[in-house]
Amino acid sequence: MVDSELIRQINLLFDQIPSSETEGVSVQEETGQTPDTTETEGTSSQEETENAETPSAPPTAEPTNHPVKNTSADPGDVKSTENTSGNSNQDLTKNNPKESVENETETEETGTEETGSAEDQGETDSVLDQIMNAESATPSPTPAVGGEERTPGSLDSNILVLLLGVVLALLALSVTLLMLLRRKSRREEDLMYEDGKDLPDRELHTMAPQQTGNNAVKYAQTKPGCPFRVGTVHDVGKRSMQQDSFGYSDLDDPEILSRKGFLAVVADGMGGLSDGERMSQMVVVNMLQGFDESLEEKPAASLLLELVDRAANAVNEDLGPEKIGRCGSTVVAVVVKDNRLSYISVGDSHIYVWRDGQLIKINKDHNYAAELDELVKRGELTMEEAMSDPQRAALTSYIGMGEVELIDQNVNPIELMKGDRILLMSDGVYGTVGEENLNSFMNTPLRQACTLIDNAIHVANKGNQDNYTCIVIEIR
Repeated sequence: MVDSELIRQINLLFDQIPSSETEGVSVQEETGQTPDTTETEGTSSQEETENAETPSAPPTAEPTNHPVKNTSADPGDVKSTENTSGNSNQDLTKNNPKESVENETETEETGTEETGSAEDQGETDSVLDQIMNAESATPSPTPAVGGEERTPGSLDSNILVLLLGVVLALLALSVTLLMLLRRKSRREEDLMYEDGKDLPDRELHTMAPQQTGNNAVKYAQTKPGCPFRVGTVHDVGKRSMQQDSFGYSDLDDPEILSRKGFLAVVADGMGGLSDGERMSQMVVVNMLQGFDESLEEKPAASLLLELVDRAANAVNEDLGPEKIGRCGSTVVAVVVKDNRLSYISVGDSHIYVWRDGQLIKINKDHNYAAELDELVKRGELTMEEAMSDPQRAALTSYIGMGEVELIDQNVNPIELMKGDRILLMSDGVYGTVGEENLNSFMNTPLRQACTLIDNAIHVANKGNQDNYTCIVIEIR
């Protein structure tokens, strides 16, 4: 590439060398003299002839380390430049004798300027040689597709931009995959369906013996705006099979929560071998299905009663006349709608409401122990006799006995407040942990409270620890 400074200096020198016609006009304007018309015409003819014979001096260029000579500073200098011919000077002298001496002086100065012009010409040739050498030494740019020129530096920057884009794309893909895997893992944690009996649009929870340990405590992942938090504790204990089952309705559908509310169910099977397991599962499944299928809005107490009747009919039909009364299941269930609690219970599973540091049991037990305790209150039986009775744990009402004799439920809903907790549990929890410890655990955050319940059962380490299940619902 040509040095831009050299080009600028050459253009400046060209601008500083005036043309002959312009100088001639300026001479007449500055001297203020108007020669006779005839003589002027003759003189002009002579000047044109001499100018044609005498070649004009080539433009000169000043190197950067020499100051540029100001040729327009003195009018006399411009005048002498125009009159380089001797004949022209003589004609002008005849018309104006007073200027003859000045013309001689100007002629000498002109000779001096011509000498300087010759030197400047040599310097100009030197500058032009430098320009040509610079052009020949400049590397040719790298041609690019499409006719554009690209230098090696621009190619390197394009490659860097491309590599950066690839890295960012891979990073975004990795983050997306991690989020999807995490979401899938959480979903699998929350859905504890029975093996081989997954239920669409609902959750049924049972656990085999090998699923004990740190899988016992679960915390439901809910969407922002959900009015509930739900934690669960569910384990087989030291029994050979799991006969507890539990489930709850959809937490992620605002329309269902607004129209129907939220249903939670815990069932504790009894009977032997696999009968107790099947009975508890059948109770939970039928109640959840009935809740899903209900279309018309009705009071929660009426809906719960219909759900229990549906579960009882399904169990009785499955058992048949031969097995009715020999196995079955307890059940406790709640519906929470518009911060109002309705419950129903059959058997000896418990429902509690925890508020402001107090744990309150709200349902009644249907077992022989309740009848023995009533006899103690009336003075018909001592406490020692009531506690040692071998039939104390026998149920007086349960699902699977045929016609359900005792059902406990509230007609008027319980008003709930923000921060209240509702606990549904089988006897494997309250029979081991105790109400005092449960109340203490509820003073901690929900996830920690569920963990403390599970830890307390493991610490108790009862040799005949029953299956244990607990649902904790927190009002947000």
